[in-house]
Amino acid sequence: MQKNIGRLVSIVYRKRQSIINGLFHEENLPNAEVSILLHLYGNDGLSQEKLTKYLSIDKAAIARSISSLETKGYLRRVRNPKDKREYQIHLTQLGMDSEDLVKGKLDRLNESLLEGVQQKDIDIAYDVLTNIINNLGIKLQEERK
Repeated sequence: MQKNIGRLVSIVYRKRQSIINGLFHEENLPNAEVSILLHLYGNDGLSQEKLTKYLSIDKAAIARSISSLETKGYLRRVRNPKDKREYQIHLTQLGMDSEDLVKGKLDRLNESLLEGVQQKDIDIAYDVLTNIINNLGIKLQEERK
């Protein structure tokens, strides 16, 4: 019987998500919102559509998280002047000011998760997971045809 890698990935995801929710409890930032902020730090002004594709989260969930972050003052939606149907997502000053805090907490978490794991094993795991993600993308495209 083959080992169930999907189950392990799911467990890692759920546990990590729970820890992140706890880490950012004081800031009232759930995992999904932290993921959005993290991606916007290096990509301010992304369209909502591109953010959805990058994070592989459905449009409704992204819209809810963006709306919540907007209400909390971390970002703002601006209509794309070249395409009025599209919104660009921009960090506010509060959003920009949160970068060091968010990245710092996540860096410390990642360091603790990988404690005792050799770099070569991390590299192998990264390559294997990337390959699985690519295979899943191909499978999804085939199913949509």
